[in-house]
Amino acid sequence: DFSIFNNLLRDLQNYAEQVGSSADTAAPRPNSSSSPPAASSSSRPMPFVGAVNWSRHLKHENPSFSPTFRRVVAQLSSYFDVEVYATRLNLYMDGGDWKPFHKDSHAYSQVTHLQEDITVGASFGASRALEFVHDSSDSVRFSFPQHNGDVFAFCSEVNKAFKHGVPAAPGTTLSPRFSVILWGRRRTLNERNAGASELERENRGRL
Repeated sequence: DFSIFNNLLRDLQNYAEQVGSSADTAAPRPNSSSSPPAASSSSRPMPFVGAVNWSRHLKHENPSFSPTFRRVVAQLSSYFDVEVYATRLNLYMDGGDWKPFHKDSHAYSQVTHLQEDITVGASFGASRALEFVHDSSDSVRFSFPQHNGDVFAFCSEVNKAFKHGVPAAPGTTLSPRFSVILWGRRRTLNERNAGASELERENRGRL
C-alpha cells in the first residue's frame, strides 16, 4: 500500500502549484498499484519546492504545509511517546541519492531547553538500507532494510556509540523514497522507545 507515499507526493505537488512552480517540474503521477512507484529519471523530476540539496539527497525542513506529513509525525509522536522538537522530510530520488555516515545532533529545544534523546523515522516508497557502524570499528556494522511503511527509532545511547547512514546503490534501478524524520524527547521510558539498559536503570531508580 503506497497511499502515504502518494499522499506525500500530492501534498508536494499542491504546494508547488501554490508557489507557482513551472511546468518543467512536473512530477510522475501518484502510484495507484500495489507495486513501488516508477523509478525517477532526469527527464521526469519530482517537485520539491522549498527543499534544499543536503548531504547527497534532498530535504525539506518541517514541511508543515503537508497534512500527510503532519499526520505521520503525530502518529509517531503518539506511538513512541515523544515530545517533538524538530522534523524533516527527506527525498531519495534513486540509488544515486544517499546519506553519509553521521551522528544526529540531539540538540537542545529552544522552548523547553531540554535535550533531544531519540530519533524516529518512517520510510515510504522504495526500499533502502539503513546502516549503523560502531565508533570503535568499521567491522561492527548492522544493516536494516527499510521497506515501504517501515519505522525505526534509536535513543541517545545508540547515537553516541554508532554512526548511521543510507548507503548509495549505484548501478541499480531504484524508485523514489520519502523518509519522515523527527527528533525529540521521550515523555516516559517504555518498551517502545527505550533499550533494556535504560529500562533497567529506570526500574532501579524507582526502588
